[in-house]
Amino acid sequence: DGRLFVASGAQLLGFAKSGTTYAPIAALKYDLLQAFGAEVSGGLSTQGTKLVLAAGHQVHLFDVAPQTPSDAPEVSSPNRLSGCDVSHLNQPRSAFLTPLGQLVVADTFNNRVLVWSTVPQTGHLSDPDLVLGQRSADKCAPNDDDGDGNTDAASARTMSHPSSVWSDGVRLAVADYRNHRVLLWNTFPNATDPASHRPSVVLGQADLGSVGANAGKGRPSANTLAFPSSVDGSQAGELAVADSGNNRVLIWRTYPIGTALPADRRTDHEVELAFVIGRTANRVPASDALRYVAGYAIGLDITIRGSVDRSFRK
Repeated sequence: DGRLFVASGAQLLGFAKSGTTYAPIAALKYDLLQAFGAEVSGGLSTQGTKLVLAAGHQVHLFDVAPQTPSDAPEVSSPNRLSGCDVSHLNQPRSAFLTPLGQLVVADTFNNRVLVWSTVPQTGHLSDPDLVLGQRSADKCAPNDDDGDGNTDAASARTMSHPSSVWSDGVRLAVADYRNHRVLLWNTFPNATDPASHRPSVVLGQADLGSVGANAGKGRPSANTLAFPSSVDGSQAGELAVADSGNNRVLIWRTYPIGTALPADRRTDHEVELAFVIGRTANRVPASDALRYVAGYAIGLDITIRGSVDRSFRK
């Protein structure tokens, strides 16, 4: 609907689109510390008028965006304290409500992703229908492949610090941050089919058993990742990944259906020192140049490059 929501520390801020820019919504400056006693621990997402955010060790769902601390969420996870069991979360970094009504949560410090097939209209979330990344709901170690509570080598069944989730209700994407990979399910996993719990595709690695930053190659390429922190999909079928360790964003023009497929586009950027010219100047001698400088600023030069599209710079 043209609105943009940003979680900034202890506040939820809202912006409305006006032409090509976004202007702050004066009425929307929601104090999360006052409402929940915690800052936003991760991102937020919207689905229609609904807004979902993770704050502290909880996930909250609002039917409409809140404006004052008295605007309580319609649905919340039950426990404010962290824990490792079926009813507790530990600093979830991402929560996503799909168009089909499923709720997916990256329970980051429990090294797992939780899935609810449906969400109640009011009250507390029930136990999740599915746990991905762990053998059981009472295990929370990173890459615990055999379910003994200790860290093992990474596999198709494990995760380490999952930081972001996205789904259209049919497919699922998880940014597996410390395993330097993105896990993709071409069919949304369900509790009654254990085979569906295994990812269909991995991005950033050659296979589901490899976890090195940039696939152990040192330098980044179009099919490697280092600490991917966020993943998102578009209505047009594109997939974007914030490749944080490489300071870039990778974009696939279509949802990848093969392992280790290279991105079609990437962002390259560099920081520059910008000079603000304060008055008209032409053919100024070098000795007088600084007299025309009104100030200085940091400039960010961003270029989007790809194998098909021409480069765009802004």
